Amino acid sequence: MGRISTNIIFFAVILSSLTMSITAQQSVSLKEVQVGDVVICGSRSVVYLTSNYHSRFVVEGNSELQEAMGAHLWILRKTVAGVWRVAIVAWSSWEPRNC
Repeated sequence: MGRISTNIIFFAVILSSLTMSITAQQSVSLKEVQVGDVVICGSRSVVYLTSNYHSRFVVEGNSELQEAMGAHLWILRKTVAGVWRVAIVAWSSWEPRNC
């Protein structure tokens, strides 16, 4: 099936964490990221990756530690040249809460 980098998982977690109701003008200081229940399955030409994430962060201008939890799905296709390309990314964000 080829090697799929774990950087994909980390990238998805960061994207998922930042999709909450944070405007483009605010910066986020990521404090912790946990990834679990990682599953990678597929064939020689298509694979899917799913996992859960839990991240803690502080939004600029607010001293409260916040957290985001959810799950994400990545579907990758192998090109004729043998390179894995991301075809679809979807994620859910479970109800965010203050710590």
